[in-house]
Amino acid sequence: MPALFDDCVFGLEHDAKVGKQPEPLAGWYAWAWSPSPGHSLVVDSTTYPRIEKYVKAVMSRFKNDSRIFIWDLYNEPTNGGLGTATLPLLTNVIKWARQVSPVQPLTVGIWNGNKRLNDIALTGSDVVSFHNYSNKENLEK
Repeated sequence: MPALFDDCVFGLEHDAKVGKQPEPLAGWYAWAWSPSPGHSLVVDSTTYPRIEKYVKAVMSRFKNDSRIFIWDLYNEPTNGGLGTATLPLLTNVIKWARQVSPVQPLTVGIWNGNKRLNDIALTGSDVVSFHNYSNKENLEK
């Protein structure tokens, strides 16, 4: 299940960079987990043509590949402090993925109670996927 994008930030960097990376932080497994495509690209719609090209190139290459069970188009959109700024890109990523017409289903995981985000994710997904960071009782709700 490839994940094309991810808003999560578990480190100091909100954008990927080429070159020497930050030194590891002792005891922290995700010390340098930076989001993809990076916060600065998410909020800059002038970068969307490049992002569209990436989505379509990757998905076109593997759209009939039996090794791909499902496409996770965007892991935890709006996480990492971006809030609703991610929603325009997410909406476009879903549209671009549909234009490729992969044989595999698409999903955008539900991970919080943001109704606007969840409506986009559910509408754009063939399969509902989710992350539960709470207890069993809240999961059952």
